[in-house]
Amino acid sequence: MAAALLGLAGSGTALLAGCAPDEDEDKDVQEVLPEKPVLYLYPTSTMGLKVRLDYDGEFTHLYPDAPTDDGRVEWEVTASPNGVLTDSSGRTYPYLFWEGRSRRNLTQDAGAVVAADETNDFLENLSAAAGLDDLEAADLITYWAPRIAARERTLVTVATEQYATMARYTLTDATGQEIIPDAVIRLFLVIGPVPNDPVPEQKLPAPPRRTGFTMVEWGGTEL
Repeated sequence: MAAALLGLAGSGTALLAGCAPDEDEDKDVQEVLPEKPVLYLYPTSTMGLKVRLDYDGEFTHLYPDAPTDDGRVEWEVTASPNGVLTDSSGRTYPYLFWEGRSRRNLTQDAGAVVAADETNDFLENLSAAAGLDDLEAADLITYWAPRIAARERTLVTVATEQYATMARYTLTDATGQEIIPDAVIRLFLVIGPVPNDPVPEQKLPAPPRRTGFTMVEWGGTEL
């Protein structure tokens, strides 16, 4: 099964291991169009937050709407421990959503080859390995499973470390003090064609424990 390619190594890290670009090799790379990165926030008590995202690219869609300025967006919400986010009008959201077009590229130097009929099992196992809860996993699977299953076979790469350098979050409270989450879980997938030559398996670190203020994000892109 493809899921067997996703081993675990290490512990306590905030990011899943991706594949950093190898500057010494000539790799084919494509422009990254992140699809549905969504951000969940779980503070230990209800609090007002400003959530700033600095992105190396341009935004194509946001929800809820927020002002942008040259690759920067800032949402203002009240976050509750159950993950519900409330804006100034009283409207509630399960997460913050954005999409964009990046000026940078991601590579697929490793990953797992996933057959169409393995998609759900693969994504369930990957979500659990990343530290997503059942609701977050269901959100990810219902978005990405149809796209992966539409291909007969797909190379799926966890490229979180590459992605995290181009999408950076800063959280501040109502007083302007920066809030550093106790646990950060980010998962970014690159979905691409299966190459002719075999690719190495990825070894993924164990996720951090979900204690204290927890921030969770997932997203991906198709090549």
